[in-house]
Amino acid sequence: MSRQACAASVLRELCSPGSAPEVAQWLLRLSLPNREAPASLLALAKAAAAQRSKTLLRRALTRNTAVPDVEGARAACCQLCREPRAARFGDARAGRYFAALFASIAEQTGAQLSRFDLHHGHLFAHSRGLGVLFHSQEYPAMQAGFEHNLGYCQSGTPLVFDEASFGLRNLIYVLPVDGPSHLAALDCSAGALQRELVVPETLCRVDEADLGVPLADITYLHSLNRLLPEYRVFVSV
Repeated sequence: MSRQACAASVLRELCSPGSAPEVAQWLLRLSLPNREAPASLLALAKAAAAQRSKTLLRRALTRNTAVPDVEGARAACCQLCREPRAARFGDARAGRYFAALFASIAEQTGAQLSRFDLHHGHLFAHSRGLGVLFHSQEYPAMQAGFEHNLGYCQSGTPLVFDEASFGLRNLIYVLPVDGPSHLAALDCSAGALQRELVVPETLCRVDEADLGVPLADITYLHSLNRLLPEYRVFVSV
């Protein structure tokens, strides 16, 4: 099975539980935030399913603004967003919903909402709607068993590598136009997903381009606690 075929099975099982039993055992389903996805996100999902284009997404965003410094990133020469400037969702409810998604994942998985651990996701379009691929445990410290130099953003990290949970660092949220939303962690520690879905020679990384058409990066800077949660969400198209 190719990576794309495995990814298609994962999406099918996520959107319609029971439709792809060959991968079902590798999906650890998580609870969604206790709120509905706003109408603006549903509109984006419909556009994504029909066109898979960035046009409506760009219209849904504010103008780019400077991304604030958090947790000593600037001093470490670490750029957390794709560019030094990024947009926000024009509909604050969309930003609030994504902030709640990050918080829900952290609460259920034990991930830390920090620039070293869970702070970003990759928005993509697929034939059923929208999806977001989240990556946690982004910058563990170098140590015995994890001797990887991950660049400037790894500097000063307090995150300790844990092999058992590292295989669960890829998480997917789907917002299909023809059914309810779903959220799951992908168990890539062994078995089908490790063999078929993880990009070779990466640190247990699933690629959003295998799941659909990449649209944007979503960055959540939780430590900006002087701001409301919806204004801690930045979008890089």
